[in-house]
Amino acid sequence: MKKTIFLLTLFLVALCQRGFSQSFVCGDYSNDSCYGCDDPFLKSNDTITRYFPYGGVFTPKGDIRVLIVFASFGGIFDTMSLGDWPANSNFPNWAINPNYKAFYNDTTEFWTNNIYGDTNRFSVSNYYYQMSKGKFRLMADYYPQKIVVPDSLCLQFNRWDSINKYVLSQIPANFNWSKYDNRKNNPSFQFDNSISQPDSIIDYIIFCYRYSSKWAIKPFPNTGNADAQASIGIAVATQNPSYRVNKGFTYYSGSLKPIGIFIHELGHNLYKAPHYNGANGVAGNYFYQPSTGWGMMTPKIFTCPLSWERWLLGWSEITASGINSDISSPADLALQDTFILRDYITTGDAIRIKIPNGYGDEQHLWIENHQGFSVFDADSYNGQFCYSPITNKKGIGMYVEAIESERLSSSSWFRPCNRIRYIHADGNYNFVFNKTPIYPHAGFCNNPTYNMHKNSPNPIGGQNVGEYIRHDFNNDGKIEYGWGSCDATYNENTPVIVMAGDSTADYMFGKGLLFDVGPKINRSTNPTIINIPEYNLSEKKVEAFYLNGVSVEVLRKYSNGDISVKIRLDDVDISKSTTYSAANIVLSNITNDSNPDLRILPNTTLTICKSATPNRHVPPSNSQISYNSYLDSFVAPTVFTCDSFSFFKQEPNSTVEVKDKSTLILSAFSTYEIGDGATLVIDSAASILLKAGSVLRIKGSGRLIVKNGAYICAGLFRDRKAKIKLLDTLSSLCLENGYSIGINPNSEVVNNNRCLLTPVAFDVEGDGGIRLYNDTIYIQDSIFQSKAYFSGKVIKAGHHITNLKPYGNVVIKQGAHVIFDAEKETLIDNGTEVELNGKLEIRE
Repeated sequence: MKKTIFLLTLFLVALCQRGFSQSFVCGDYSNDSCYGCDDPFLKSNDTITRYFPYGGVFTPKGDIRVLIVFASFGGIFDTMSLGDWPANSNFPNWAINPNYKAFYNDTTEFWTNNIYGDTNRFSVSNYYYQMSKGKFRLMADYYPQKIVVPDSLCLQFNRWDSINKYVLSQIPANFNWSKYDNRKNNPSFQFDNSISQPDSIIDYIIFCYRYSSKWAIKPFPNTGNADAQASIGIAVATQNPSYRVNKGFTYYSGSLKPIGIFIHELGHNLYKAPHYNGANGVAGNYFYQPSTGWGMMTPKIFTCPLSWERWLLGWSEITASGINSDISSPADLALQDTFILRDYITTGDAIRIKIPNGYGDEQHLWIENHQGFSVFDADSYNGQFCYSPITNKKGIGMYVEAIESERLSSSSWFRPCNRIRYIHADGNYNFVFNKTPIYPHAGFCNNPTYNMHKNSPNPIGGQNVGEYIRHDFNNDGKIEYGWGSCDATYNENTPVIVMAGDSTADYMFGKGLLFDVGPKINRSTNPTIINIPEYNLSEKKVEAFYLNGVSVEVLRKYSNGDISVKIRLDDVDISKSTTYSAANIVLSNITNDSNPDLRILPNTTLTICKSATPNRHVPPSNSQISYNSYLDSFVAPTVFTCDSFSFFKQEPNSTVEVKDKSTLILSAFSTYEIGDGATLVIDSAASILLKAGSVLRIKGSGRLIVKNGAYICAGLFRDRKAKIKLLDTLSSLCLENGYSIGINPNSEVVNNNRCLLTPVAFDVEGDGGIRLYNDTIYIQDSIFQSKAYFSGKVIKAGHHITNLKPYGNVVIKQGAHVIFDAEKETLIDNGTEVELNGKLEIRE
């Protein structure tokens, strides 16, 4: 069957899917080659201490002037069509358009009395000036003539750096190179070269070619399909013997406007930026890809950099209205937990919150206030996406960053890709759609799209409308997954363009991404704030999501656009019913004390069940498990683990239900408490594993129910057992007929503990009991003045329901609480009395 998938290519994000016939085309797009992505100024085994604000190729502050050289290939190639660069013309339109000036040529063009006074000029120079808060002024000159590479010479070249070398050789020796040598080159994050002296090496140069990777014929054999590379690939002398060239980037497809490609490639050079936001189709060691968001890697969506990038480059500090807002522990909130965020672009205000993740590296939640005061804080399609209107976006933006947490870095330094994930205000869901694409009107650029529907909410393991939705589109039994760090364009997925037949067409440009004033975002909400888990190739599933106590409440928006936000790090309550589903969810010891790390409030239900969103690309290699359906193949059942020293607490009358082959694990030294009247239900085919050393504590009339077809394992490891504390007469471990001891073999859980083979062997203490349902129970001629619990297959109560006992009434006196718990039926016959303030509870 022919593979068919639709995908969205964004500016700088040429996401052509290998092996898939359809690609999304609309507007200006590009991608960059892996060659040059890893500049030689960084070695993986280096142990030199580096300071990121010093920059890689140059320090991003002070003034710098760069040179842009335009070139073409002559002959037939100068006559071939290329968008914004007409045939036989010397320069692309963007370089000569009098109404659009991409670069300033002199310092007098910058607004000096008000950095943000010129917020509507969409130029590269204005971008760096405003984003650096006036610290960095970049200017550019265009070499005055286009250099033509004769088509007769093209076959002599096999790489773009060879072409660059030829173009450089055509610049005469009397050219004034001194304008572009004002610094000592290549600080490599070790010194501030903005205050250094010339070194006879040109500070930065860009080669811009009239070329298209879509041309049917190419200038030379190894031209490739990329549009840029983050280097020039050469380190040679110019025709002027006083100067050399070694730093810059190569832009193959020169017809595009430079605001995106320049920022993207220089981002690689300035801080060795990894690809994120779907750039180059890169998923890396992750199973998601954003299709929208801010940042230097995708500046055609929202042009502004992330607050993480501005901070890393030394352009702004982590403050909100001048108050330190870098939050790592509850102690940081002792004096102040409410912050006022001003407009992010014009002030740099942001909040950073450390997110527990269990992987040994640091992840942070960043919070920004986007009010659209600047052209760099809005979509750059000027109000339209392929002729369809785009909504104005204002509010609080949030994302988790797991790339680099310190400005000062030493030892091995690897730039992991795709480690920005957005907390989307619309929430996460299990998506369903017809796999037959629809071809809507020109508002969708006449590309194949899919009519998406949000199905059930899935706050932890689901996806959102700002991501590419994963699916096995071609039904070949696998979801194509590319984990390359620079270019991995064969991910089998699609962005959300239409939703349930609507015609807004702007989800991939951030519709619904921002939060408005309203309820706080916490464990009960969709979305919830969670870490970014990696994808485990050996186990073929997504690694663990670690629950945390972070909550964010958007309190108030002021008339000037300022927004107040309240932060907590110990918000562990689930206050309204929700569902948790993902391959792995872990509850850690968040509070570091005796307080609960997860608390289910009264009259609230937490359902732990199998996700309906793919969390692996192929079924695991396990011949004992049958994978007969789509969900079986691509969705691992949920494993919820209470980690060592964690405390999971169910308040009275709350419910937790484990279902769909999912497993609840209590690790050694963890505690799970079921309050009075609360219920923990292990449904058919689900499991509970009480590891040796764990404690299950049941209070009052609380109960753990292990249903028919469910599994329980009370663990034994060496001489240590799992402890079950049934603290009250009515506290119950209910083992329904048909339950099994062990772990469901279809759960994919590896159990390193022995399971105690009979309930009699369980380590049980307290006044409660293990409830079985084997016999018919007759209750007759009995008076109850306190608490009593009866369980059986059938329960009958009354004055004369059996001849095996003396006749007499069943009386439940004032203050007594009696529970009848029957598997099949409960019969209440004549002679059963419940006095005022007595309680008879019949359970099903």
